[in-house]
Amino acid sequence: MIGQQLHTFWAQASENLAATLSKIAPQLRTMGSWLLSAAAGVGFGILQFIIAIFIAGFLLAGSEAWSQGGPCYRQPSGRAKGARFARLAESTVRGVTKGILGLRSFSRCSPVSALW
Repeated sequence: MIGQQLHTFWAQASENLAATLSKIAPQLRTMGSWLLSAAAGVGFGILQFIIAIFIAGFLLAGSEAWSQGGPCYRQPSGRAKGARFARLAESTVRGVTKGILGLRSFSRCSPVSALW
């Protein structure tokens, strides 16, 4: 069934490639646009990952200095309460940053992401 059709197609392609390709041009355009879309998706995902790493690095690099140097946010609620909120904010930013990096690296490395 398929073997005969494939043999005929292969024989035609070996004799006149341009005419054979013109017969299947719509299918080739569809497949080409799908491949281009998939490649663009992969490129965009890699770009997002790189941007996420830069943002995370910026947040993690300055987190120690920011946690020490902010008496202005400690004043309204008192020194003890302000320090506790500062530690809470610092741990939240670190946790979210590490979560973003972990999730992005997992989603880019997982074989399931190749299907999207």
